[in-house]
Amino acid sequence: MRRTKKPGQSIPLIALLIVVLIGAAGLAVDVGNDYAQQRNTVRATNAAALAGMNAVIRGYDDQSIGKVIQQSLKSNNVDGIYSDPNAQALPNQRTIRALYLDSKGNPLARCNIGTCGNVPTGVTYIQIEVNGTVDTYFARVLQRPTLPVGAQAFAGRCAPIDGVYPIAVQDSTIANGKFAPPADTTKRVEPYYNANYRDPNWPVPLSKRRIYIDDNAATPGNFSFLRWRSAQNAGNAPELAAMLKAPGNLSAGFNEVTPWPDPGSQPPSSYPLKPGELNADDWVHGNSGRSNSADVRAALDEHIALHDVMILPLVKPAVEDPDPGINSAFRVTGLGAFYLVGYDLTGSNPYFDFVYIGEANSSACLSTPSVASNKLGVSGPVFFWPRWGAPQTQQPIAFQVIMDVSGSMSWNFQGQGNMNGTGATLQCEPYGNVPAVDCPHGGGDYWKTQSERRIYVLKEALRGAGGFIEKMRDGDVMRVLAFSDGSISAGPGWTGDKAALKDTVLNAGKYNNNPYLTSGGTPGPQALQKAVQQFASTPPPAQYNGQAYRKVVIYLTDGVANVFLNGVTNDARDVCSDLTVTVARNTALCQYDVDGYPATASKQRRPISEMINQASILKTTYSDLQLFVVALANVNPLGLDFVASSPNMLYLAKTSTVVDDILTLIFGKALGPCSEKDDGKWLNYIDPAHTAALNPPNNLPTGIYGYVYLFDSNKTPLNVPWSGAGADPRPAAQKNAVPVTQDGFDGKLGFEIPVADGLNAGLYYMQGYVQYKAALPDGDGASRIYSGPIVNGSAADYVPFRLTPEQVLGSAVVLDPLRLDLPNGFKLCP
Repeated sequence: MRRTKKPGQSIPLIALLIVVLIGAAGLAVDVGNDYAQQRNTVRATNAAALAGMNAVIRGYDDQSIGKVIQQSLKSNNVDGIYSDPNAQALPNQRTIRALYLDSKGNPLARCNIGTCGNVPTGVTYIQIEVNGTVDTYFARVLQRPTLPVGAQAFAGRCAPIDGVYPIAVQDSTIANGKFAPPADTTKRVEPYYNANYRDPNWPVPLSKRRIYIDDNAATPGNFSFLRWRSAQNAGNAPELAAMLKAPGNLSAGFNEVTPWPDPGSQPPSSYPLKPGELNADDWVHGNSGRSNSADVRAALDEHIALHDVMILPLVKPAVEDPDPGINSAFRVTGLGAFYLVGYDLTGSNPYFDFVYIGEANSSACLSTPSVASNKLGVSGPVFFWPRWGAPQTQQPIAFQVIMDVSGSMSWNFQGQGNMNGTGATLQCEPYGNVPAVDCPHGGGDYWKTQSERRIYVLKEALRGAGGFIEKMRDGDVMRVLAFSDGSISAGPGWTGDKAALKDTVLNAGKYNNNPYLTSGGTPGPQALQKAVQQFASTPPPAQYNGQAYRKVVIYLTDGVANVFLNGVTNDARDVCSDLTVTVARNTALCQYDVDGYPATASKQRRPISEMINQASILKTTYSDLQLFVVALANVNPLGLDFVASSPNMLYLAKTSTVVDDILTLIFGKALGPCSEKDDGKWLNYIDPAHTAALNPPNNLPTGIYGYVYLFDSNKTPLNVPWSGAGADPRPAAQKNAVPVTQDGFDGKLGFEIPVADGLNAGLYYMQGYVQYKAALPDGDGASRIYSGPIVNGSAADYVPFRLTPEQVLGSAVVLDPLRLDLPNGFKLCP
């Protein structure tokens, strides 16, 4: 039987081959780009660690050290922001964690460098960790919109090697951190001396002094030049030039003068302390003779031209070197940093003109982790989001209503519309187990029954008989702002005229002159930005009958925010290309900055994230403002709980019958005994006035503000030794509890398991709580328990963490912050 080919049968194979080719391109281009970015991140992180450690060595304050690290990264094309629950990284920014470590490589504090207030005592190392993602070009077709990059570096204090040169400076010429003036008062002027020398690279005045090469002569052949090695030819003219040429050759070898050459002083118990390494109390060979060779002058000229920092030994007067044929030995008391600004090696009294910068007894060097123990001590900061119910009087209220009039408001509460408003029923949004299909005309596929449309139900709840507007009291005022991506229209301004307000609501967002038809997308960020601008330009009236107005905002929406702040609709082709445009516009995770998502093409926050940001601006700017949110129908409420002043001020109106009830409830809460408030930021400090006072069994010992509960990889409670002060107060069933206390260094909240009681490598989980009192007069005086973990902006049951000893310099690790909120369903107001 003869076989024939059917037309088109190769098309699926070609399509599959195209996907494979794109995947191969992604492997070549995206992985190559990620590799290049990773290499640069490693180099930048190493450089930042060295820069930060040098700043520690030079005595910079904590904030300045943090800036040095950040600026070093930026100079290497890595834009970083310190990891902080209250800071939001911009697109393509890296997050930075930076810690002070002790001599064993263990953290001295849980705070990020730059936020600690002070530099802890005993800093021997610092740790820098940089993490982020790189956008892909082709691999996003294979659902990989980003690839990770990250690096970690440790820097410590080392004896200087590079930049050390063999010129001795008498330590008696240094006093109180500056050059001492010459004994000869006629030489206390330029060019011999300047107590306030101005250098363009240094923020404060330095001191300059002329150092004569023969000043050190106390023994025959004793000059200011030194030599690093004991061999007699190690100080000849070519060797001296090599020692003086940047960056010096101390790394090629160093021989101390041995044995201890000074019979008039007592040697230490161990000399040399570190053989082959230049340190204080070492004796260095003098270099007999004065060389003025061309190579020596060229090396010195280069230091002047390049403005090099030269590290030079500070010495005591010389004694005779015990080596045969060598005339002097110098005892090193320390190392100093200098600029060379002039010299003259000719004539009978040659000299150097030096500017003194400061001590240079150590310099930064990179350190490599080695597994000291498979067990790690664990600590971590703890943050919480303060909330309270604000007591209210019968103040007049200024209601700012922000109404969604996008196209989906013309569908019913089951997410249905009709083709062109009259045809077949379409499931425009998912409802229960019924999936969504495209409504190709958006709001044009409106629901045929007008009274069941969302816009009709909402407008009637606001303007109908017994509705929200009719509930307003004398003195109350309202302003209406309606939004879709077609326009953001503001009403006539603040007014208590109920008839005018009803007309404003009726006409808000009307489409084709029909007040119950709508169109367009959902520009939530723009609407809230407009509200911020309106409050600033036209605030509510100042008073009514001698009482100030209370500000209440009601944000009503049935759709996922899907329009950028610049007015462009987000089709989410970068992260939701597997969905149709219409479905992606109405899928919350396509419109939210989930960890790992690439930056948007316009480098803006995605609409839901920007909506949260604009709401935060509004709440922060007007601390007395209450912000309620009503999510109509089945809109995904992702992010809306953070738009509201409190999660309990978000109401889900899933059916048409509850909209009026919810608005009535909001009106009552606005009038009622309290309004729900928050502090607008994460806190990790509790002062005595805000320390909770709860009755048993919730009372805590003094100095304990809560507990962190630890679990193994199977979420089975661990048995952790008590790490708090005094006797163990924990019941037998809670031996996995670690107390939350205030760090003795910076007073911030956190927990700690000491190295001696450390945990093995592996995966773990944690829960926790803290207690906080919202003290008067700003709060309501109530003490509450914050026990709801927040992970990536959403409530979670557990917070995972992994311990990896190979990534730790010492035997302890600081975890990412534990963030806690009030548990879901908690009511701040009765």
